[in-house]
Amino acid sequence: VQLAQSESQLQAASAKEQEIGEQLRTKVDQTLREVEGGFRNEITGAKHALERKLQAQEESGRAAQKCLWESLEAEQHARLAYQEEEAQRLDQQHDEHRAAVSQLQHQWSTSNEELTGRLEALAR
Repeated sequence: VQLAQSESQLQAASAKEQEIGEQLRTKVDQTLREVEGGFRNEITGAKHALERKLQAQEESGRAAQKCLWESLEAEQHARLAYQEEEAQRLDQQHDEHRAAVSQLQHQWSTSNEELTGRLEALAR
């Protein structure tokens, strides 16, 4: 009778052990799924963060390129404006020199006529 009782207790203990083992396997599987899901979420979050950072860098790069082009265009416009001003200044200076030469030619011509008139008067 004791043997039958011991066998019965052993079978009950074995069944309990199997039940506990099954519960542990179920709990381990559930924990693994949760951990995998957490890792997936972390990986997905990190991926999205990197994509946002990359997009921000691309936008920043485009903005910097646009700023550079605008700066180059402004510099080119400034150079053209300076060259136009310089050309106008040189044209004005040329006109002033031409007027001064014309005035000197007129003075020389007038002085020459006066001298010629005096010489003719002295020669008579």
